[in-house]
Amino acid sequence: MRNTFSLCALLLVGGFASAAPKPTVPGAEILSDIAYLPEGRTEKLDLYLPKERAKDAKLPLVIFVHGGGWAKGDKADPRSNNIGEVLVSESYAVASINYKLAPEGLGNYHANLKAAFPQNVQDLKSAVRFFRKNADKYHLDPDRFALMGASAGAHLAVLAAYTQADVKLEPTDDGHGDTSSAVRAVVGLYGAYDWESFQKKFIKTDEDKQLARQVSPKTWVDPRDPPTFLIHGTEDIFVNVSQTELLAKALDDKKVPHKTVIVQGAPHSFDFRLKQHDMKADLLPFLAEYLKK
Repeated sequence: MRNTFSLCALLLVGGFASAAPKPTVPGAEILSDIAYLPEGRTEKLDLYLPKERAKDAKLPLVIFVHGGGWAKGDKADPRSNNIGEVLVSESYAVASINYKLAPEGLGNYHANLKAAFPQNVQDLKSAVRFFRKNADKYHLDPDRFALMGASAGAHLAVLAAYTQADVKLEPTDDGHGDTSSAVRAVVGLYGAYDWESFQKKFIKTDEDKQLARQVSPKTWVDPRDPPTFLIHGTEDIFVNVSQTELLAKALDDKKVPHKTVIVQGAPHSFDFRLKQHDMKADLLPFLAEYLKK
């Protein structure tokens, strides 16, 4: 498994080498660059609302978290646009967020995560809390939220969803009071879920091992965790498919409802345009079951 950051690696892992354009999501009313973090933070989010919606509709919300090796990526990248377009067409509101990233050039994923944690995962929780607090303003149903991420974003989304009860990882200074960060469901696209096996080469000290356990979604699996959708390709050269298989087994052991899809021949960094598999056929029924009923 490669852990150095070449230009090619950044492109494949979910970041994009040049600045991403403004979001382009057909069928959506786009609210760009919404501030959801405390004053002084530059990370913002975009919200896509279906143009065709009832005036008094309270929409289910999917919060999407971009990838990029914990150090790159942007809320308006092409994959985020594709995810947004498909979900908006299914009458979901979609928020695509920027969050705390590591400084560039640290050299490996473990160093990147270590430099940005726990702020990165707390930012996801702040996004949930922000929208729950402002649900009426944005025409949302506060009881029907999901987190969804790709690559590094999948790791953070699942970690945020599984640690809602851990006060040490809850934001304390985001201005959203005691608003809950709980979500109804979570979706992980080709994420890393067992950090020690994922970054074994770089975990050398007891401190590293303790951190690896804390940042592993697999560590936090509990029967109360939200229903989970996982998808991963067998030809992923950046995050081995075994990461999803390990989490799926842990979910089975704890009897957490989940749907796990392993796609033969699929690479890293895909969206609804995946050639090897119709992702809509799996993911849309899952989201409908937990966010529309």
